[in-house]
Amino acid sequence: MWSKCRSPPAIQSGCVTGSRQQETKDPDKQPQEPGEDGETSTEGLAQESKNKPAIQDTKLGWLVSDPTGQDRLKSLKVTCSFSQELQDNLKRFWEIEESYSEQFARSPDEHFCERQFVETTKRLDNGRFSVLMPLKEEPKCALGDSYAMAKKRLLNLETRLDKNPELKDAYSKFINEYKELGHLIEIARPQFSVYLPHHCIIKEHHETTKVRVVFDASATTTSGKSLNDIQAAGPVI
Repeated sequence: MWSKCRSPPAIQSGCVTGSRQQETKDPDKQPQEPGEDGETSTEGLAQESKNKPAIQDTKLGWLVSDPTGQDRLKSLKVTCSFSQELQDNLKRFWEIEESYSEQFARSPDEHFCERQFVETTKRLDNGRFSVLMPLKEEPKCALGDSYAMAKKRLLNLETRLDKNPELKDAYSKFINEYKELGHLIEIARPQFSVYLPHHCIIKEHHETTKVRVVFDASATTTSGKSLNDIQAAGPVI
């Protein structure tokens, strides 16, 4: 029987029953390096006798070992026990790993977007960057007319803004700022184009920009498809 000691799992280094008491270190004895003469470090090792199981405190936790000779190999049995808590933790670990792998597995659209970004990104003379939109279909073939829809929504927006002069002023300032920054320019009506209706979002809690203009690329054209419908969805970055 092992004697009772304070540290888990019920014994300390060199703590045994009988006349053998807790061992003290010899200050003149040099510590043995792991691996010398085929032996491992005995620090933190407790064993009742040479041929009995030993227990050792390691950086990986408590280890239990049993000496095995050639005459014992024939009847050697290895038993590994897991607590329910450990089993649940292992199961949860692998579930998280599988979920992580599935979450970051790239779809064909994501590979397409990444490839197009790498192949088409270029720096303009004014310092800005230009990237082609990752379109899955040709707009002229997939999209119908969008001019009438966009014009109708613009007229409805103007009616709403006329009822709120303060909002109309903030909206106009935002559009003019867009123009000053070079984000929009006036052009002649092209033979084919996609018109995006826009509307405002009001954020009262913002200190600076309380009105933000949003362009609706999900507005459907006469073909039933929108610009967003024919764009590939890239990976989350």
